[in-house]
Amino acid sequence: MVRHPGDTKVAPQEKVVDASVVVKWFSDEEGSDRALKLRDGHIGGELSLVAPELILYEVTNALRYKPLFDSSKVSRAFHDLIEFQLELVQLTEDLLKACVDFAFRHGTTLYDSVYLGLGKSMDIDVVTADKKFYSKCSKLKGISLL
Repeated sequence: MVRHPGDTKVAPQEKVVDASVVVKWFSDEEGSDRALKLRDGHIGGELSLVAPELILYEVTNALRYKPLFDSSKVSRAFHDLIEFQLELVQLTEDLLKACVDFAFRHGTTLYDSVYLGLGKSMDIDVVTADKKFYSKCSKLKGISLL
């Protein structure tokens, strides 16, 4: 969002969301109510949600293994995810190198470290619903548990 002199509208707060949060938009489970508030804030323009392109694969794969989802429901969820217009960020070589380093230093998966690396590179907070990942990173600045 470009701001011009005299503008009174404040740019929406940005947050990186990981797949553990976004899956809850489609699957009724613990924390879905909080995840849906983030989604609704994004749709309403109060928040701007950011994620690496990886989230498209992670969310659809996670839903594929949910017992209540069949092929058509997963495809519909993918369509809806695109329609929500998250700011999807393509990984760069430098960002990926930083994420690999982070994964080794903190004992996380590379998949998880990509979200935190993106947040750090953009200087915005990351929201996760993954308690195991959060426990490994909770002492770091910029990550919160849903």
